[in-house]
Amino acid sequence: DHRDLHSFPTRRSSDLNDISTFISTNTAQAIAGEVEITDEWWNNFVSQIDAMGGAKLLAAYQTAVERIYNGGAY
Repeated sequence: DHRDLHSFPTRRSSDLNDISTFISTNTAQAIAGEVEITDEWWNNFVSQIDAMGGAKLLAAYQTAVERIYNGGAY
């Protein structure tokens, strides 16, 4: 039914760009050692992405990180 497509939530491209920039910036800071990755840092990171509507993107990112830390097994 075509009505299902109209009720599906979508994100504007600019929203996704904001989320992507946030993730890139914070990840780069963590990799560079500019911030210490703690549970508090992670929870704040997750909360901010979720607040921007990026739960689906965050799930994909978290899966990728877990795969990297588990020996790169995709």
